[in-house]
Amino acid sequence: MMRPSITTPLATGWRRACMPLLFFICSLLAGCGGGGLFAGVGSGGSGVAEGTLSGFGSVIVDGIEYSELALLDTDRSALRLGQRVRLTFGSDNAAQSISVLAQLRGPVTQASDDTGWLRIAGQWVRLVQSNTDATRSGITLLDGFGGTQIDTGQDAVAYGSWSWDDSKAAYVLVATRIEKLAEPADPVLLGGVAVQVGSAGFRLGSASGTQVVAARLPSLAEASVVSLQVDRSGLLADAGGAVASVTAQDVQDASLGAQDLSGYQTVRVGGLATAYDGAAGTVVIQGTQLRVAPNGTPLATGQFVRAQADGSGGSFGAATVQPRNRSPIGMAGDDGTGAVTELKGQLSGVNWTASSVTFVLRGVTVQADAAQIASSCRAASSTQTLYVVVRGYSPSPTAPLRANAVNCTSDLSAADDV
Repeated sequence: MMRPSITTPLATGWRRACMPLLFFICSLLAGCGGGGLFAGVGSGGSGVAEGTLSGFGSVIVDGIEYSELALLDTDRSALRLGQRVRLTFGSDNAAQSISVLAQLRGPVTQASDDTGWLRIAGQWVRLVQSNTDATRSGITLLDGFGGTQIDTGQDAVAYGSWSWDDSKAAYVLVATRIEKLAEPADPVLLGGVAVQVGSAGFRLGSASGTQVVAARLPSLAEASVVSLQVDRSGLLADAGGAVASVTAQDVQDASLGAQDLSGYQTVRVGGLATAYDGAAGTVVIQGTQLRVAPNGTPLATGQFVRAQADGSGGSFGAATVQPRNRSPIGMAGDDGTGAVTELKGQLSGVNWTASSVTFVLRGVTVQADAAQIASSCRAASSTQTLYVVVRGYSPSPTAPLRANAVNCTSDLSAADDV
């Protein structure tokens, strides 16, 4: 089966989007290439960002730090590495609000296999099992399963990016995090890419995917990224874990739209590039079609990228797209896109002189060998409170974060967000 074609000028997401504001974002997107962190919005500016949570102390999304001082404690307590989030921010990248964006929440209808494929609520999900994955995504983080196997009879919530997969001939969720739920989900949350969109419904992921019918639908273009709720009793899976059809209680366009962008000076979105066309100069990121320089630096379809557009007064100027271009992910260096996890916070009670140290920082378990621990840490006593900065990666879905570098200071004024 061929990939469904995307024929609309702005295929989705920002498709509420076929408006002047978004025309500026899409038509003026200039080129793609490397570089460091994208600049902040500056004094008095504001922005909106969507991407993967890649660190703490500030909140770090796709490698960009946002001060968390203005966030409510309830907002902070819900945050976990690997979640997809959307936040608004002001001057100097100070986060003003944050929302966690689950893509699927419901029963596991097909258990995970040796290659990392499973179905949640009938939808295909792929686990990233290697730090050399072609997507340049980090390993999928698993929480609550007691291992790497995810079985039917369990309920889970999944986060990640939607991308076309030739082997399934469908749009699938490439997961960044999956959590086991303590109780069955009801209603069930479904998500995905809408195809064969009509007046009464659409299919999820492919022409043979779950048929969605609803009494009321938002205005959707072909290949929109959507989110919908269904009664658990109406979710019937076949022997292969697929769900033929559902009746939706509520269907929402799940991507950034014009109403999300109005009044902002900066827009950032990260995810997997799909439907890349170098000749036409277009790329789709989490359901949003953007224009890039025709035949510029090539993007690999399915690879992680991060885009930013800046402007003022409702008009956005030239933007940039930065691919994650380093392999293996997380093990050395950093290209600023969140491939390396970064944690910052105050810590005491650690014997820094041990040959191997395991500790918890910002709710994340970290393992560090002596060679990765700086002398600024090893010279301190275990009773001393230090401001600690960790950079590292996840070697497997359930293992502690493995530190590439651990640095410390006794100057707690460095901890501006702790």
